[in-house]
Amino acid sequence: HLTLDRNLPGPDHAASIEPDEMTSLVEFIRRKDIMLGSTEKKPSEAEMEIALVARKSIVARRAIRAGEPFDTGNLTVKRPGNGLSPMLWDTIINTVAHRDYQPDEMIEREGNDDE
Repeated sequence: HLTLDRNLPGPDHAASIEPDEMTSLVEFIRRKDIMLGSTEKKPSEAEMEIALVARKSIVARRAIRAGEPFDTGNLTVKRPGNGLSPMLWDTIINTVAHRDYQPDEMIEREGNDDE
């Protein structure tokens, strides 16, 4: 409740806020919304900046020739994380390289399929 004076007669006035307190209440509510943040789950700017350094990519463990199947012996995961995600490991294993790869070169998904 909002009242002009808490000293006015009636039970509600004593439990109400006065106009000067209303400004503080509104400011508090606005700060609360900022503190709670967004309900949308997404990486923060700081997380995005370190993602390339912290995440890993699928890379050639050794030289791989075109036509050779990808397997655990010729693939590994290393930083940085701007290549093919290790979460796709199972979809890459047993597919065939359609071009040569040098050691530590990031594996590309395009052009690789089951054979």
